[in-house]
Amino acid sequence: MQMIKLEDVTKQFKGTSIKAADGVSVSIEKGEFVVVRGPSGSGKSTFLNLIAGLITPESGSILIDGRAPRGRRQWAQVRATKIGFIFQSFNLIPTLTALENVQVPMLGTIKGAGKRMARARELLEQVGLQHRMAHRPCELSGGECQRVAIARGLANSPLIILADEPTGNLDSETSSAIMELIKSIHDSRDRTIVMATHEARFIPYATRVISYQDGRIIKDSITNNSPMSGTL
Repeated sequence: MQMIKLEDVTKQFKGTSIKAADGVSVSIEKGEFVVVRGPSGSGKSTFLNLIAGLITPESGSILIDGRAPRGRRQWAQVRATKIGFIFQSFNLIPTLTALENVQVPMLGTIKGAGKRMARARELLEQVGLQHRMAHRPCELSGGECQRVAIARGLANSPLIILADEPTGNLDSETSSAIMELIKSIHDSRDRTIVMATHEARFIPYATRVISYQDGRIIKDSITNNSPMSGTL
């Protein structure tokens, strides 16, 4: 089942001559774990932001779960119900506790404070933070903040998780633990994950690797983790 499709998508930011997306065409199936790999400035983040509808392409089409959202309202609905985000900088609200941060995406989708709190507790337990729910971001380690961010990204049971350099601010040991957590979420929930990174060491977690450079896909290959690897 096709979950994401970009067809001849182009994006160039004002004041630059470089296209962050230069005629990009790609299809991503349900359940894939796609690593988008490339150097800084290659356009990886733009690729994710186009999928999320956070920026608008100059040309081309984008389909999410078989539909092409039009306008801000439709894209906002897609993000609220089908897409979860994990950012490098965590993007947690500093004045809120871990429990409260996880509830933020639910405010427009899950009715009832009790239901939202129960869901947030469940997710924080899943990421191993049952003992840190009442702590604010300044009281948590970087790895713990990223676990809160992952729980928040799962709040509305998204079909797609977009992760932009999710271990970029973490040490190598914590990075490996976070990647194991993301992989376990993918394996247990059959979610589609698209993760941008410049780290070659994360390729073994993927079912597919897209090499991205100068706004273009220069290589697209499946890995041994893909169910398709044995059929080629």
